[in-house]
Amino acid sequence: MGHCAGATHLCIALANFLCSGFFADTAYLELGGRREISSIARKHSDDDRPFIHQRVVYYPNVTANRLAEVLAGRYRYFVLDFGGQALHMQQAFSECSIRLVIGNICPWKKSQFARSVQKSFYNKKTKEDVVYLGNYMECKSDQREVEKKCGINIIPVPYLPDPFRIASENFGFFEKIMEENELSHE
Repeated sequence: MGHCAGATHLCIALANFLCSGFFADTAYLELGGRREISSIARKHSDDDRPFIHQRVVYYPNVTANRLAEVLAGRYRYFVLDFGGQALHMQQAFSECSIRLVIGNICPWKKSQFARSVQKSFYNKKTKEDVVYLGNYMECKSDQREVEKKCGINIIPVPYLPDPFRIASENFGFFEKIMEENELSHE
């Protein structure tokens, strides 16, 4: 939620966890016209063709018109990276099995995150339908302050230095996300 909250980094990490941890066909979809992930394959930023990197299939710059076509694919998991565009793509966001909202909870951004949660459509849904994640938290009191103000629970995002290689000590974080949504591999 908001720029520089770490959504793309986390979505890439989640896609890699699902692919390698569950040995499942996984697709990452970049929504919102940002054209950032093409650089992973050293492509030109205007190249919107899918590519494979470490067994995850990446779809750069997926438009609303192309979304249904990609979602009809053969993948077990789809990770949709809305970036800061989820408000503009409410229908697609509401149809996701797991809805994650990530926010920057550093001292100078926590009020902005709290205001966004309070005003957003996420809060109009049952709060249990959304998992809130906090990035860049300096202390627990920042987390508790936002939780109390918004009436939500926030799961802290661990330090993930390389989203393509998930360290075993971070498996618990991703498993908790899956458990929060009662969605796990069969």
